[in-house]
Amino acid sequence: MNRNICTLSDYNYSDKGLALYDSLVLCSSDFTLYYLCIDDRLYDKLLKLNLPKLVPLRIGCYRELDNKSSSYMEYCWSLGSRLCSFLMKRHVLPEILYVDSDIVFYADVEHIFEAVKGKSVGVIPHLHVPVGHYVGGYNVGIIYFRGDDVGKECLDFWVNCVITPDGPYHKSHGTCGDQKYLELFEVKYPEAVTVIFDKASHVAPWNAQLYNYGQFDMARKNIIYLGKTLPLVFAHFSHFAPFYETDTYKLITHGYDLGILGIPAVVSLYADYYQRCKRAHMNYGI
Repeated sequence: MNRNICTLSDYNYSDKGLALYDSLVLCSSDFTLYYLCIDDRLYDKLLKLNLPKLVPLRIGCYRELDNKSSSYMEYCWSLGSRLCSFLMKRHVLPEILYVDSDIVFYADVEHIFEAVKGKSVGVIPHLHVPVGHYVGGYNVGIIYFRGDDVGKECLDFWVNCVITPDGPYHKSHGTCGDQKYLELFEVKYPEAVTVIFDKASHVAPWNAQLYNYGQFDMARKNIIYLGKTLPLVFAHFSHFAPFYETDTYKLITHGYDLGILGIPAVVSLYADYYQRCKRAHMNYGI
């Protein structure tokens, strides 16, 4: 079954977006990646590359994705929800999975679709902070919506939250871009939302220190959380900065624990991610 996935970035982030694409090609057999290009330079590049299973979208061509925000950062924050809504309605998709462009998969994306089976909405936990924290208990890096009535209603609700700066939830949940609004999904649609973790676990800068890596190697990629062994399905390399001229990279932590780079398994994941981005940079002429 073809799985509909979407991501977005500008040209400067496209090495990461194409590393995501490469990981999907390696791990998943049947998908379409809709790639929203925030600038024309990236759209022209992806159009020229003509990659299989990748559909570039030119942001200026769609009224639904016009800039309605006061700043570029707020505009970018609004695009995840609006892209999902646009694709669901314009392309009449049965479901959509939004994925941040700085994520890579180590296993079939089908793990995520299996985890949300029977539900209308799927979110992933931060783990390092609870629901109620100002950044939100759930991370915006991966979000699933089914094209049923509840899924579409929840998606419309999210869009309205992020594009309405004086909305009823802005003061309480507008504290971290579009992200903390995800906590409201379970409140409004308690039977329709599932939290994706056991069947599709992940590592990110904010939660990497919470795992036990005693069974980890780059071939198996098993992690242990609260005594339970889980397969690592994807990793989110937020705030990752590669420097190809000097063949180095840096983790810009924004307050995250730099100690994660003292964990050998995490160092291996970051070194591997750098090589993936470097290959995309070279192979696609970014």
